[in-house]
Amino acid sequence: MAMAKKVVDAQKALDLIRAGMTDEELMREFDLTTRGLQSLFNKLIHLGAISQGELDNRTPLSERTVKLEMYKCPACGMPQLTKFDVCPQCGVIIRKFKGPGTYGLFRPTDEQQQIEDGAFLDDSRWLEQHRGKQARPAKLLPVTEENAEQLSDLQQWFERAAFSPFNSILWRHKSDGQILSAASAHDDAICFGSWDGGLYCLARESGEQRWRFPADGPIQASPLMAYKSVYFGTLAGTFYALDLRSGDAKWRFSSSSSIHGAAVVYSGLICFGNLDGILYALEADTGEERGRIELGKAVKSSPIVVEGVLYVGCADGQFCAIG
Repeated sequence: MAMAKKVVDAQKALDLIRAGMTDEELMREFDLTTRGLQSLFNKLIHLGAISQGELDNRTPLSERTVKLEMYKCPACGMPQLTKFDVCPQCGVIIRKFKGPGTYGLFRPTDEQQQIEDGAFLDDSRWLEQHRGKQARPAKLLPVTEENAEQLSDLQQWFERAAFSPFNSILWRHKSDGQILSAASAHDDAICFGSWDGGLYCLARESGEQRWRFPADGPIQASPLMAYKSVYFGTLAGTFYALDLRSGDAKWRFSSSSSIHGAAVVYSGLICFGNLDGILYALEADTGEERGRIELGKAVKSSPIVVEGVLYVGCADGQFCAIG
């Protein structure tokens, strides 16, 4: 069963922030973790209720002189501000845990507090402060016959797959606009679109930019990579096919309205919808229109094809199957 999300009175939170309430006091007031507090800050900024500058001028939690009381998981060492029965990090059931380590209240040192807060918040101030330092390694308890039943299925999967949770940033690449959709990858290349109107192709391992194609408008749709090409649409209504290796345009097609969703490929055709409610089918090689169907309502979603039938949802709540 999914846990209910906490509901925070935004106006009350805003008033308390501007009244000078500390991060610790805010977390206690609204029963939030450090990650939850950062999420609250992000939502207030997104709504325009407060600026990042106002928050930046406040003393970050890691620099407070107040000491936080936390409860630490005996298996992975993850701290929380409140007691917990099941660790949200590794899934261990506290009352059944039989490995080394103890569960209980502790007060972190200044350095511990800085590291833990930074790990939870992914805060730019923390990253700047700790740039170049080795990331805190994940701590997972080995699966043995004695404790297998006490560990969650998720932790066992991590161990058996020899996989560590994502705990360090390998590289960054900055575009000049928002990125609001998923990237696509093929071999050693990864592509994404930005609201700066650029379709970017990067080296997957290093993040080095291979090319950037300037489209005619913001890109919200995720790119599709197929046939050694990259296919995508823009909010200006143009649909493009680019050469994956060079980034040169192979062809472009002008649709009647903005394109929000990714395309799908099927049997040599590229299919996508737009805000006019028109679903297009184009030749993947040439961009020649092979057909269209008017659904009558805006299409912002991405279609899929299963056994020759195309499925797509419309903005008015209708879901269509097209054969």
